[in-house]
Amino acid sequence: MTHFDARGLALSTTHRASADAYDRALDLFNSFRADPLAVLDAALAAEPGFVSGRLMQTGLILGGFDGALLGMAREALAAAEACASSANDRERSLLAALRPWTTGDMHGSGRLLERHVIDHPRDLFALQLAHVLDLVLGQSEMLRDRIGRAIGHWSSDDEGYGYVLGMHAFGLEECNEYARAEAAGRRAVELQPHDAWAVHAVAHVCEMQGRVDEGLAWLSATRRDWCEQNSLAVHNHWHMALMHLSRGDDVSALAMYDAAVAPAPQAFALDFVDASALLWRLTLAGVPVQGRWASLAARWPCAA
Repeated sequence: MTHFDARGLALSTTHRASADAYDRALDLFNSFRADPLAVLDAALAAEPGFVSGRLMQTGLILGGFDGALLGMAREALAAAEACASSANDRERSLLAALRPWTTGDMHGSGRLLERHVIDHPRDLFALQLAHVLDLVLGQSEMLRDRIGRAIGHWSSDDEGYGYVLGMHAFGLEECNEYARAEAAGRRAVELQPHDAWAVHAVAHVCEMQGRVDEGLAWLSATRRDWCEQNSLAVHNHWHMALMHLSRGDDVSALAMYDAAVAPAPQAFALDFVDASALLWRLTLAGVPVQGRWASLAARWPCAA
């Protein structure tokens, strides 16, 4: 029996509960909130052969961009391959696209994901995974064009449309189309206030145009929706700190580092990059950071 996700994509599962868990986990991934893997773990315990759940599990692990997790990603992919006999064409396409990434070949996966989202432009999980991969690989035009190509297959009434609009906003900003980016980002946040990525896109526009006070006001006004249990919280606070630094407010920038950017015990790999980048800027600006470099160095995953 086939069930469908909230956008009408077929999922190879006999359990409605699995499809519901898929949608819940996807919404958390789209908004960078909480722990979508935990939602999937419960669904996969009930239905180990839920192939779309296995594929999402694999992609979520890979999307952490932490080489130490590749072994875990390979295990998740192997579990997906073990139940691939029940997969539909879209699921098999995504399985093939993720396979190179589990060996460290992000460019290879990027090429296959490009084909996948052309064939399946409403696959919101694959679309966002490809989008963040474009970011890490520095493919600015693809950040804009991949989403721009897919968005025509969406309606404003579709579940998840706001997230697609938020991704498009960031791609437009990275290609210097600031007016279109800001309009799309603000509309995305109207549709989904928890869209931390769209918030981030508008903050980028303000920063690139030197509208520092507006950027701080925007991040402060939206902060309640992204500041807790959100994997973008560190990065959005990093932007706030840079804006304070641009205003010459070294005290607020350093306080933001201590309160919200310095890696917490559960920090992601990219959080360490943000912390290092902020300390570097503070140091270049002549701000005395005292023992913070040593503390950060001791926390880096490779420090041991």
